[in-house]
Amino acid sequence: MRFPSWVFILFALFWIGPMMRWMFGQGHEARQRVRGKHGRKLEESRLEAALEQRDQVIEDLQRRISELESRLDFTERMLAAPKESAEV
Repeated sequence: MRFPSWVFILFALFWIGPMMRWMFGQGHEARQRVRGKHGRKLEESRLEAALEQRDQVIEDLQRRISELESRLDFTERMLAAPKESAEV
């Protein structure tokens, strides 16, 4: 018994089409659901690492600003002090 060619076309439309969409398109969301909590944990750990790095940068910048403030205060005091003239 020989199958008509339209049977193969229907097979392609009903089976291969959805598989291709799952693999290359809408399947991304399905893979995310299958991965579930494992994917979320990876995302959370990545975000926590980024937050920790940001906090370190902020602390470094605060330290540098504090140092600049103290240098500016010293410079202002030096400029405000009366100058002693050295007469020879």
